[in-house]
Amino acid sequence: MINIANAELHYCASMSAMALATLALDCKGFLTLDAPTVK
Repeated sequence: MINIANAELHYCASMSAMALATLALDCKGFLTLDAPTVK
């Protein structure tokens, strides 16, 4: 039971980290693409 809970927590944390990393990359790419238009 404890092992299952730890596995779920680890999976959840890694998925959140991946989602945040992807969001950061998308945001950076969007800002980089948008910069010439804004300026």
